[in-house]
Amino acid sequence: MMKLILIFFYSLPCFSLDFNRVDDQIMMTTDDCSVGENYLQQIVNWSTTLDANLELTSCVPRNINGKCETNITQCLPERVRDIHGVEPLGKGPNCWNLVLWLNNMTPNLRWTSADEMTHFMSSSLCRPLGPNESRLPGDIIAIKSNTPDKENGGVITEEYHGMIYISEDLVFSKDSLSNHDEYSITLADDIYNEYYVESARCRQNNNDVNCFESADFFRCDLGLKIDDVIQSTSPKIREALDALDHYESCVEESKFSGGFLNDETSSLVDNVISILEDYSKDEVAEQANSNDAFILNTMRLRVSALRNSFNTVNDDRTSERLEVLEQALYR
Repeated sequence: MMKLILIFFYSLPCFSLDFNRVDDQIMMTTDDCSVGENYLQQIVNWSTTLDANLELTSCVPRNINGKCETNITQCLPERVRDIHGVEPLGKGPNCWNLVLWLNNMTPNLRWTSADEMTHFMSSSLCRPLGPNESRLPGDIIAIKSNTPDKENGGVITEEYHGMIYISEDLVFSKDSLSNHDEYSITLADDIYNEYYVESARCRQNNNDVNCFESADFFRCDLGLKIDDVIQSTSPKIREALDALDHYESCVEESKFSGGFLNDETSSLVDNVISILEDYSKDEVAEQANSNDAFILNTMRLRVSALRNSFNTVNDDRTSERLEVLEQALYR
């Protein structure tokens, strides 16, 4: 196993960094191997927080034709390895979805709304980092836009972009919902500058409302997992959630295979509606615990996001069924 000797990192000056996926192999190319080794160590530190059992023996930078190349395939956990450098065939999966999916808060790759991002970041599953708190690999960066509220005074803050913090130099990101944007490790400065978070003052741990765009940092590995929350909900809520997960997995498959949803898949929506109707008639619905309420709200946001994603591709039939499901979630 590769010996890990670097614990703390300095922020590197600007060097080129490129990734190329060939079949199932992911290659990282840098200007020279001192830079490559530093980036590799940062990636390994992040990867081992996701999977402590990674075999790292093949992750060795090599000088080839004046450049430094590293096959980082085995340095990445399986979930990251499967999507790094991949472009979905259909529009939809976006930055907020990547953040929530990698933190096991949403089970599938799809279009995710800003409201879903805010919902989880403000829940007991996550917390904002303190002003002087050290950042750790795997923390979440939420870039916010801050617009003066001319009508009421103050500032209107909205979600703008989300990504995974690897180090001060690197992030893991998907730039938009476009099927031409791939999932990739990227230089942090490139993303910050793309989203106009150019000043160091605007990159502190907490959103600075005096910046038009600024970064907010969160940590979501707090011991309490969403699976724990789900297991404490009513059986009908768990059944409805399982059915919605099944439907979403079909949506994900269509986005990555370029296929279409068939009538059988659409009938899964009716199944969720039926389960929710049974739940609303049950006495337990009148005594719903706080976890029931949290998961129901999570499902509302997911269904709303799914409906909006089908609206954008003019799939009226699917959108209408999801609207009925959304209404059922509010009963």
